[in-house]
Amino acid sequence: MADDGAVLPGRLVAAIAGAAVVGVGTALVRRRWPHAPTSNPYPDPPGIGEHVGPAADGGVVRRLEGGPADGRPLVLLHGITLRSEVWRHQFGLIDEGFRVIAPDLRGHGGSTPGDRPLSLDGHADDLAELLVDLDLRGAVLVGHSMGGMTIAHLVERHPDLVDERVGGLVFVGSAGRSPTPAALGRIVERVDPWVQGGPIGGLLDRPGFERLASGFAGGAFGVDPDPLDVAFSRWTWADQTSDHYLEQSPSLLDFDLLDLLAERVGTGAAACPAAGVVVGTHDRLTPPAEAELLGRALGVEPVVVDRAGHMVMVERPEVVDDLIRSVAARARH
Repeated sequence: MADDGAVLPGRLVAAIAGAAVVGVGTALVRRRWPHAPTSNPYPDPPGIGEHVGPAADGGVVRRLEGGPADGRPLVLLHGITLRSEVWRHQFGLIDEGFRVIAPDLRGHGGSTPGDRPLSLDGHADDLAELLVDLDLRGAVLVGHSMGGMTIAHLVERHPDLVDERVGGLVFVGSAGRSPTPAALGRIVERVDPWVQGGPIGGLLDRPGFERLASGFAGGAFGVDPDPLDVAFSRWTWADQTSDHYLEQSPSLLDFDLLDLLAERVGTGAAACPAAGVVVGTHDRLTPPAEAELLGRALGVEPVVVDRAGHMVMVERPEVVDDLIRSVAARARH
């Protein structure tokens, strides 16, 4: 793993930053962004409690949870550099009888790594343990960006558990494969002038660093985002560390599970859970073309949200909530 003082070739750092295709990939530093909010700018949602405990591999796992114990489980998985609070709008679904559970993925928020590697496989194994430990059945899994990719890896690694405990899948601004070289190249071109030839730690002192950080935060949103939503998003990833980010990045850039999803979840698959896909028209990180491929694999038509970006569950929560309700209504128990 790299530390703050490590010197990486500029193009490599840019490529790693290109892993932003699976999240708001701005966590290249170990300390908070300049002037990032130090606390959640929004009030805590009512009816949601925090649970923190040890993990089997020596780490710590944290989750937010609310709603009736016998309600349909709704498991919300955030993207890279984010944390469970990013689902603040969807927590309102507890009022409709859902049992809402939002874990911090390892290396994010209050969940710390143990012996298990930080990777999509590791996150999928953590998700499997959560489903078993809480004895969840008929769960609707909702994944944003890397969270959706984690769900895809759960389908790959734990198919019997999915058959037994999962009722539906919702992919929010996500993809069933790594970015194509062309897509990654476009992102590298955007960030490369800022990092070419310099150490990650040195980036902290660049005159334009604050503008870079703010630009990435705003770039995850679509047209005319609410400034408070952007500040909220910046707060969720403000304390992400470079070593955690860099450890996860390789797994995000080397997978393709579209065929597997088509076989195990798509139309005609045996005992397939209900599925849904939603994407913003202005999602630069996991664009609509990727949602189309994912929807085709799952046998569903993606919901495309006009003017929304990558943070569609924050920008247009009513659309995401409607899709969750629709999938839950079709989900198996």
